[in-house]
Amino acid sequence: MKVIYSLFFMFLSFFMVGCGSTGSDGIGSQAEVTVAYKSLSSDATSGTLILEIQSTQSDDMQVMIKDINLSSSQYDITITSITQNEILFDQSGTVELTVTFNYTAAATRDISKNDLVLSYQEVKISKLTNHEVVEKKEIPLSVLPSGLIIDTTTTTTTTTTITAESLEIIPFLSNTTITQPGDTITITVQVNINKVNAPSVPAVGQNIFIETFDPQYGSVDSYIKTTDVNGRVVFTYQAPSKLPLISKLPLEIYSAQDMTVHKEVEIFFASSMTDISQYQIKVPATTFTVTQPLEKKTIEAYVIDGNNRPVSGINLLVDFFDPKQGKMSSYSGVTNANGQITLTYTAPSDIASLNGQSFSIHLYLEQNSSIEQNLTIHFGVTNARKDFTLRADSNVTVAQSGSSSTINVTLSYQDENNITHPAVGETIIADFLQPMYGKLGSYKAVTDASGIATFTYTSPDRLQYVDGNETNLTFYWEQNVSITGATRLIFNAQTDGQIAKLYVVPSELIVTEPNQQQTLQIVTVNANNVGISTNVQIEQLANGDGIDYGVFDRTTVTTDASGRAEILYTAPSALPNAERNITLTELSQNISANFTLRFQNATETNATLYDINVSTENSLEVDSEGRMTVTIHEVNNPNNLISPDYVYDVNVSSRFANLLDFNGTSLYHYSGTSVKVITATTKTLSGVALLDINATIFDGEKNTTINKTIPVVIMSGPVSALSLVYASSKYYNETGLFEDVWTIHAVDKYSNPAQPGTLLHPTLINGKKIINYTTGSIVPGVPVQFKDATNPFANIDVSEDRLIVLPYVDRLSKAYLGGWTISSIVDNGTLDLNESYYDQQVDQLKYIIGSEKRVLRDQIVLADIKSKQADGSYAVDENGTVQFVVKYDPLLPGHTYVLAATAYTDSNRSGTSVVTNFRGTGFSSSTEKIPNDGNDHDVIKYFLPSILICSF
Repeated sequence: MKVIYSLFFMFLSFFMVGCGSTGSDGIGSQAEVTVAYKSLSSDATSGTLILEIQSTQSDDMQVMIKDINLSSSQYDITITSITQNEILFDQSGTVELTVTFNYTAAATRDISKNDLVLSYQEVKISKLTNHEVVEKKEIPLSVLPSGLIIDTTTTTTTTTTITAESLEIIPFLSNTTITQPGDTITITVQVNINKVNAPSVPAVGQNIFIETFDPQYGSVDSYIKTTDVNGRVVFTYQAPSKLPLISKLPLEIYSAQDMTVHKEVEIFFASSMTDISQYQIKVPATTFTVTQPLEKKTIEAYVIDGNNRPVSGINLLVDFFDPKQGKMSSYSGVTNANGQITLTYTAPSDIASLNGQSFSIHLYLEQNSSIEQNLTIHFGVTNARKDFTLRADSNVTVAQSGSSSTINVTLSYQDENNITHPAVGETIIADFLQPMYGKLGSYKAVTDASGIATFTYTSPDRLQYVDGNETNLTFYWEQNVSITGATRLIFNAQTDGQIAKLYVVPSELIVTEPNQQQTLQIVTVNANNVGISTNVQIEQLANGDGIDYGVFDRTTVTTDASGRAEILYTAPSALPNAERNITLTELSQNISANFTLRFQNATETNATLYDINVSTENSLEVDSEGRMTVTIHEVNNPNNLISPDYVYDVNVSSRFANLLDFNGTSLYHYSGTSVKVITATTKTLSGVALLDINATIFDGEKNTTINKTIPVVIMSGPVSALSLVYASSKYYNETGLFEDVWTIHAVDKYSNPAQPGTLLHPTLINGKKIINYTTGSIVPGVPVQFKDATNPFANIDVSEDRLIVLPYVDRLSKAYLGGWTISSIVDNGTLDLNESYYDQQVDQLKYIIGSEKRVLRDQIVLADIKSKQADGSYAVDENGTVQFVVKYDPLLPGHTYVLAATAYTDSNRSGTSVVTNFRGTGFSSSTEKIPNDGNDHDVIKYFLPSILICSF
């Protein structure tokens, strides 16, 4: 279901029953009937509806209710029992009416209007004249998708006279089908007052409105108008500049005075009702040779359908090319009745420098860019090259981290005799590849005698983060970048997501002091030494021998995404004369590692126990150089350093050289100092790098060797990308609110999870005050400014409104996407923003301004982010994720809102935003992730829940 309804989709028209009033027959007494809802319950096939009906009678008026029925356009309903099918009220009193029914879903149904309607005949009887007035009454029941009644306390009483009046809306459309962008349709609405036994009259001065819908589906000249002396209003609908892919747009027309009076009209989009997947672009000639300056070439293109018939009214687009290579008369065209467009290419005034070169003109359908056709313009004389073709290896499947593959790119051309030749000595350029997908040994290569340029591709070290993804690696011919080829990288990790090794650091601990504490690092990695999150069990220290070995602070631990966790050991108050081996076991693969406790009391000896320590500048960051200090000192006395003369040989080696090395080597050697500062180089992976240190020293009595394994924590870089993922929804009876749970995932440019504690700022806009598509500009400076030349900012409230920049076409930079707070209004076209922005000015931005408030059926309904800190921030965990809750009023499920997330780290800003929907119970995402392109998506599935869904 495409969610385009916003303001009046599920509005409450609770229970309305009419009863008698003065009419032309002269009867003037009144009777009053009230129908109140008590409960509705159901299982998958049957339901029970209980209503309470009250009636007050006058001396000369009596009321009967009969022919009670239950119906639905969305379900096949059969009443199985009813407590009373006729109710005659002789005196004041209350009757409880119970209706039980069976139901099945209809074969086809409008999911957006799951109505349940109670109908009956209401008979008003005059005791004085035996006059009867019979009216059919219908009660539409408004129930949320969970089965929760919106208002269980309100009872609506309607008192009428014998001559009943009713409002009627009659819409007329000048046309129902949109075929071209910008087309208009006139909607004339006639509003009448219908009377019993009297002619209908125009309803003058009635406010009539059209339900608000997403601007991407078009606009109307006004959403509310007042009927004239003829009871008429005229709305003008205009289609958007680009026709949407939906097949129809339902518009609901309402009376503001009586919300139960409404009619739906439908506008159809012709382009969306036609399957264009079988269309083709045909051209009489694909190659044009230019030999003269300013030479003109007529280019004809035809669009045909799957039956080779011409298709008119289709917009063809032409890709931009370097103006030094000429120009086109137009860069788009609409096919005529013959399915044809005609364009003119004009060569540049100087073609000498282009001799022998070629470039492509790319034609494609606006509605489907995969339907395309390339034309080649070649500059040259007889026997010159033409029709250059670049082909790259089609697919590379990446199964292992850090593995290398050779990608061959072939450039060839055809001469005038259509003989293919290799293009020798030409430079081929590889497009930028995001580091999260791996790297190339070089981004340039020259074709050999066979016309082949060879590139070496190396897969990413943290392959599990892109497992299941695909991406294109694009190559260009340097002389003509319009000639391209692509290799598809397919990531299918095999063993990279499986734990292979388990380490505990240190692996041995000499305990010399009672109650001594030591933090142990647990490290879990795959076969390529890349960190993997998993569960590790720690053996208990007590083993039945009656000896107190101390205690660990936990018995199991879960390592984070970088494969790291910590446990704390505390020694006993009395040290035993013993040692203890402890086993740590990774639970999924049953991989073990040992840890040894040695207890040693001070003894009379000239020897000194020495230890090795490595300290870093807090922690090291990926892709950087950092300093680490190696110190050899007395055990438990770090201030007592060993004499430099006693240090004979020290070797520091990196066990995980793919995380850290020493300027290109995994081993660093030195001697003759107790303190050594070493420069370390980190790679692109965050995690824990293990350093093995072996030192030969003199301990005061003898030469001895001490060994130590040190964990070095490598942190991720600044946040480079954010994703917003919907998790779940729930209704809370105690608050009367729905809550949607969302997850933000933050990574650096190498796809490492963001550093724990990194602050993220989620924000939302529920009520749209301004939404513009390509008119916004962000301007760097102090303060940062946001501008719009259409001057829409007059009615902004700085105290509550906020700005969210949405993704749009090629406006996708993390530097400006996401949420901004407004500090002041400079003028109607300029805002000052609170946050910093350091990039260049960017125009043609799509944006929305609003707050948590919106109005539905004259009610203010709210949506906000639950339990946020004073500054609205949330700190990510060790896996770079954080969850937050969107809470909202129960009228909002199914409605659109905008969600954003932003991260700030010094001068680095990362933002993202998405247009999404309030789920509510009974609604769920049709995809795990909502595409981040700023558009509405098919995010709602309908399920027949355990409680009958009734809404209208």
